[in-house]
Amino acid sequence: MNIPDFTIRRPITTVMILVSLVVIGAVSISRLPLEFLPNVEFPGLFIYTPYPNSTPNEVEQNITVPIEEAIGTMSGIRRIESYSGDDFSQVNVFFDYGKSMNILGVEAREKIDRVMNELPDDIDRVFIYRFSATDIPVLQMRISSERDLSNAYDTLDRLLKRRLERVDGVSRVDLYGVEKSEIFIDLKVDKLKAYNVDVGRLLTTLRNNNFSLSVGDVIDGGKKYAVRAIGKYGSLDDVENIIVTGRGVKLKEIADVELASPTLTYGRHLNRNYAIGLDIYKESGRNTVEIARKARTVIEDVGNEPEMRGINLWFFLDQSEEIIDSLNEVKKAGIYGAILAIFVLFFFLRKVRTTLIVAVAIPFSIITALTFLKIFNVTLNVLSMTGLMLGVGMLVDNSVVVAESIFRHKQQGESAKDATTLGVKEVGTAILAATLTSTIVFVPIIFGRKDDLTVWLKDFALAISFTLLCSLFIAMTFIPLTTSRFLKGEIKEKSKFIRKVTKKYVRILGWTVQSTKRALLVFFLALICLAGTCGGPYKFMSKDEVVRSAQRYIRIRYFIDENFTLNTVERMVDRVEEFLLEDKERFEIESVYSYYQRDYAMTSVKLIDWRAGSREVPEIMEDIRTGLPKLPGVRLVMGRQQQTGGGEITVSVRLQGDNSEVLSGIAREVERRLERIPGLADVQTDDEAGDEEIQIVVDRERAKNFGISAQQVAQTVSGTLRGTRLSRFKDVEGEIEMNLQLQASDRKDVRSLEKINLISTSGEPVSLKSVADLIVRKGPRTIRREDRRTTTTVYANLQATDLGRLRGEIFQQMATLEMPPGYSWSLGQRFEREEEQQSQMLWNYIMAIILIYLLMASLFESLVHPLTILTALPFAFVGVVWFLFLTHTPLTIMARIAILVLVGIVVNNGIVLLDYINQLRRKGVPREEAIVRGGENRFRPIVMTAATTILGLAPMAWGKAQLLGGLMYYPMARAIMGGLAVSTVLTLLVTPSIYLLLDKLKVHTVGIFSAVRSKK
Repeated sequence: MNIPDFTIRRPITTVMILVSLVVIGAVSISRLPLEFLPNVEFPGLFIYTPYPNSTPNEVEQNITVPIEEAIGTMSGIRRIESYSGDDFSQVNVFFDYGKSMNILGVEAREKIDRVMNELPDDIDRVFIYRFSATDIPVLQMRISSERDLSNAYDTLDRLLKRRLERVDGVSRVDLYGVEKSEIFIDLKVDKLKAYNVDVGRLLTTLRNNNFSLSVGDVIDGGKKYAVRAIGKYGSLDDVENIIVTGRGVKLKEIADVELASPTLTYGRHLNRNYAIGLDIYKESGRNTVEIARKARTVIEDVGNEPEMRGINLWFFLDQSEEIIDSLNEVKKAGIYGAILAIFVLFFFLRKVRTTLIVAVAIPFSIITALTFLKIFNVTLNVLSMTGLMLGVGMLVDNSVVVAESIFRHKQQGESAKDATTLGVKEVGTAILAATLTSTIVFVPIIFGRKDDLTVWLKDFALAISFTLLCSLFIAMTFIPLTTSRFLKGEIKEKSKFIRKVTKKYVRILGWTVQSTKRALLVFFLALICLAGTCGGPYKFMSKDEVVRSAQRYIRIRYFIDENFTLNTVERMVDRVEEFLLEDKERFEIESVYSYYQRDYAMTSVKLIDWRAGSREVPEIMEDIRTGLPKLPGVRLVMGRQQQTGGGEITVSVRLQGDNSEVLSGIAREVERRLERIPGLADVQTDDEAGDEEIQIVVDRERAKNFGISAQQVAQTVSGTLRGTRLSRFKDVEGEIEMNLQLQASDRKDVRSLEKINLISTSGEPVSLKSVADLIVRKGPRTIRREDRRTTTTVYANLQATDLGRLRGEIFQQMATLEMPPGYSWSLGQRFEREEEQQSQMLWNYIMAIILIYLLMASLFESLVHPLTILTALPFAFVGVVWFLFLTHTPLTIMARIAILVLVGIVVNNGIVLLDYINQLRRKGVPREEAIVRGGENRFRPIVMTAATTILGLAPMAWGKAQLLGGLMYYPMARAIMGGLAVSTVLTLLVTPSIYLLLDKLKVHTVGIFSAVRSKK
């Protein structure tokens, strides 16, 4: 079916179709979820095992390694990372994209269940988590007050947490920084010894006295009753009065039993006040902005409650605000770009009505594209919105080409209907090919191999593809419909300026195609003058693979080498916070938030919004770095924090081997070497020394003499020192955790531990020091493993942004480092990720060029003409390099994505030009004349489409708006502008020359074959 003919014959039907598409698109706007990130399922599992009051070495050997061995047999694993701390084990397993995480989660649970008997008996649960973009909190709050909130859990849980959990769309609410009250049974060492209490038997007694068990059924009077034996504790008195020995000793005689809040081993500050954290998560697929607004309404209502008087509720992070700000910035850039594009149209068309007809393509294409986004389950996020807005200037291209062709026929005396029919038919193939080439470049992203880059770009690719296809549809329907009905009167001549420029272009083009030598001269001059001068700028420009972020967050980390108390660490944090807030205006600080524990602390500085700030983040960082107070036993390291994911902008060198002590020595040497490299700052290792630990070394001979096993020693000590979770106590308010442990005074030094009693086979008490030696030594803070090998990483913050140069200098520094046998080093994940991205982008470029060639060869039914058009691609890259170099713009990943977009765009002008030249030649026009007439008639539409695209991107190119996690998109806009500007000029001059040369070569080759065939 001929679409333009159908629109002319059936105008009412066409209008109804167009109106329907607009209405459906408008409805889709309200139903598209507003998200910060695309809804991507991350191909990873996180296996977390809490194991409090242990040591990293014990956790590694008893928990981490068995889990690694069990999980390592799964298929499709890319990498395994593990962390063993003094109270947890975490194993992160990363898979290839495309795997079903539901199936892998079930398989991982089965694998772990099989090794549960190898794990310590006192492990409560092993948690398996999956991660997706929706796992980022919608709202992060900080709750602070000048009064003590350490016992405010019940109040906050009742008034705030539970009410937020009832909000429609909220999946969970995490409250941290204040703990729920628990029952603590604090054993007294001297009482245990006096009453000769066996701790192992005591544990068994406590567990056996708190149960609820179904024991069967009975039938009485024809009725069936379930029988349940219940021995649950009813009150604290029940717990205290449990008989724990055969001589009638009660629990309260050897221990203190109390309901209390756990002693916090960490703290949080917000602007110098003690703070509590609260995170709100939404259900998958729900609208982030809507959920955040509902939650904020509840929070505001709670803040007015009398019980909340004096408690401050502060929004630390509101994802909805980030979404709205990002989308507004992109939308604003798109609107300004559309206005500029319309002005360009008016400059060329010189008629308001005609300009408005063509300009309709912009809103129609965007609104209609929203329908397809809804169909394909694409949310309205910062990436899909960028795809919609990026092509604003391109959306009128098809309409411009069609309208210009129709106007030219109208100027030749045709009626409005005939001019429309002939004009659309003349350019139909060209605009179809141009649109398909612009969209086909995204096929490798949408349907190709999935990786960390393409999964995020899929929404971007779908959005821009849908808008361009919609612009093709309106060019083939709305434009013919309106021009056939409303194109009345005389068409204005081109402006004097356009006529003058066109005449000069035609004169140059005519001179060029008069001979083969001139065509070759033009080609080589362009090649030498542009491509030959491209090497210098490319060499010296910044090839910044690092995410350029507008996010104004700074992180200060405290590396603590001494064994400090929590109060001592808090005082150090106070000094840093005081320094920062004293110069709050100079540092442009909005808020200061700190987290601290005995061996680590972190202060996160949130700066005022970039619209209000006048200083760059690196400048502020350097200012803060020079003034930070000196803290004894603590090293302060600054980093640039990315809000999404909370990571820092760093590079790293990874060291692997078998012995953590040897790795620690190598890491110190690598640290010294990296400090010599300009552009790296705050070099540190993740092998920071841990706390002093008491190691209980059992003397097996002495223990054997008492009839005590090493396992009995370990169980007794761990049950009292680490603490043991008992079955939960239930009351009307719900379940309460019960803990058995030594009282604090008996856990503070070695001499207290030596008094712990063990019971020999004869029933006599034996002190711990009689069968074991207690040694105090410093152990690692966290043991990290990667791919089941012990790993230490040396990190450095980035001051320079050229990763290529930094990579070379790191290799140079590491080349002279002698590694022991069995030990190796490699660049960290950032370098690996950048190499993977570059490799994937190169593959995408190659596939896009191949697909474009295949498409054009099919449409033109020629193997030569596509090669002529593809010659514009190298010159587009020249334009990218020069424009980025002159505007001091780094070649970021966004600029590399722009090059992929350019591959599909720059061939459009060549398609429009060559298609018309071929039409003239099929009518019998001589080759050179056809080239000149083709250039003359296609000069204005080519310049118009290039100008509208370039000016449509101008607001993006010079705006400060940001995208994903603060990622700046101006390099993308600038790359497209530079590449398109240069390629357009060269398409008008060089492409005709190449067409002439290749056509003459084709004729010459055919002549040779004909001559050879005739001789035969």
